[in-house]
Amino acid sequence: MKFLSHLVLFTSVKEQPYLQGASVSSVTKVHTSLKFDYRKPATIDITLKVPRKTRNNGTLFMHAVLLDESSLYKDFDEIIRSESIHTLPLVTHTEPQAATFNLLQQNAESNKEKGKVQGVRPYSHITTVAPIAILTDDLNLPSNKIPGELYPYIRIRNGKFLPIIQHNVLKSRLSHFQLLSSNSHEVNVTVNVSPTSYGSLRLSLHVRLALEQLFSLGFSEKDVDDVKGIFADTNLYLLSATVLIASFHLLFDFLAFKNDVSFWRRKRSLAGLSARTIFWRAFSQMVIFFYLMDEQTSLLVLIPAGISALIEFSLTHLDVLQSSDIQFLIHVRACEQEPIFSFKYLDAMG
Repeated sequence: MKFLSHLVLFTSVKEQPYLQGASVSSVTKVHTSLKFDYRKPATIDITLKVPRKTRNNGTLFMHAVLLDESSLYKDFDEIIRSESIHTLPLVTHTEPQAATFNLLQQNAESNKEKGKVQGVRPYSHITTVAPIAILTDDLNLPSNKIPGELYPYIRIRNGKFLPIIQHNVLKSRLSHFQLLSSNSHEVNVTVNVSPTSYGSLRLSLHVRLALEQLFSLGFSEKDVDDVKGIFADTNLYLLSATVLIASFHLLFDFLAFKNDVSFWRRKRSLAGLSARTIFWRAFSQMVIFFYLMDEQTSLLVLIPAGISALIEFSLTHLDVLQSSDIQFLIHVRACEQEPIFSFKYLDAMG
């Protein structure tokens, strides 16, 4: 695979300009990197002129393509027929950050304005960071074994696969977006280009589909952005260790609960145990549980705490049933009933 190509970036207000009746003038070439080595990470700073349609709550897309010398000066309509072009959105429509912040306020003033905030319509926000990943592996796949998720990006020339460019969705975060106003005529955008392997590319495509499914399940953009942060902002080894430790934590919690339940089921007497200690442990565990619930702690911690509180509370019930006062009353009742049964037995014998 040839690693030295020319990276060319275009912008347009439509995702597929030539399939949607747009003219040639609607596609603008914004940057060209000659003899670009995409095996090495690179950062490109460009200044984009924001079209009027985009400022009026419209859209804006970036088209990235790697070209050789023969295709460098062709028009976009010629390039799109023969080259592998990737399109990524630069604009998203969401509520202004100020409105989102007001929704989180708990004071009386924000509660009065809550109805007004809910009526705020989404506005165009443009990203200031455009992360792009380029496949550097030399693909050698038979036509009948090409993965389905790669089909839209595959282009072949002279029996060789063209480089695949992909939008790195995990690196695209809500914090990178800024509000567009009618006075936003220009915006500075940083294009981060990073090499990727065949396995990483397929994984990112699967993650992208999974994130789209989260939207269909009712997750908000903020929720999906938090999920991105788990994978993008955390080291892969640290994330794997966290999942492994959490799994062992759940396993040990389950074994501990199972052992506690089986122990107290077999125990017929609470002799030697202080009733005050049992009630204090139950009270402490309930306080801990309600505190974790109030702090909106992760369910990984909240559920085991709730089960522990339930077990401790059940021990107080068992302690009450086996307390000395109740045992004394049961003993007295038994003594009162014993002569009755004895007399009945003697009458029957007499």
